[in-house]
Amino acid sequence: MCIRDRYEQGRVKHLRGLASLEDQMCQMTIGGYEGRGSPDRVDALVWAIHDLMIEPAKHWRNPRMRHL
Repeated sequence: MCIRDRYEQGRVKHLRGLASLEDQMCQMTIGGYEGRGSPDRVDALVWAIHDLMIEPAKHWRNPRMRHL
């Protein structure tokens, strides 16, 4: 599951005060970043979502039965 899926499922929400991030997100295309400079805020967002949501979920996919 990729980060785009998290947005489509409504699992990622933005708080106020992230206008610069949203501006960079709007300049992302299939061909890459069309803005000036580096998309540093988008890059940080992708890594944060990966570290906080995607990486921990890897452990949830393999349920195990506990023996009593």
